[in-house]
Amino acid sequence: MHRHNFVVGRDIRWGGWGNDWLVRLHNRHHAGLSEALVHEKVVVPGGVEPKRIAGALLHDNISDIDQLLHKISYYTELRRQEPGGRVYSPAVAMLRTFWAFFRSYVLELGFLAGWRGLVIATCDSMGTFFKHMKRYSDERGREG
Repeated sequence: MHRHNFVVGRDIRWGGWGNDWLVRLHNRHHAGLSEALVHEKVVVPGGVEPKRIAGALLHDNISDIDQLLHKISYYTELRRQEPGGRVYSPAVAMLRTFWAFFRSYVLELGFLAGWRGLVIATCDSMGTFFKHMKRYSDERGREG
């Protein structure tokens, strides 16, 4: 099903937050959910092509900026706990943060969403930064 993501009252199609398709209906005997803590997906057996159904899911993703800031904290905490998460130095974490902003705002055309695109790109990059710094802090805490 096609999903329209609304950010502070506007349908966002840029910055990596729009134009996505989700599997919403599935036979739980033949498909299941991934193990991901964040943005889990329906996993279908190999060779099965999900059908796209007409219509759209209107997702009021973010109603105000405070809600977005809360989500950053919540999701970075979940990502910190994901098994196999890599620990990077603060310098590499910063490079990955800059890359996340550039990808969202420039490569994924977030600037076309106006100030909302800037907020999305900034928050995506903040999420990247805090995810890595939380993992780094966990590692350093063990070392003393």
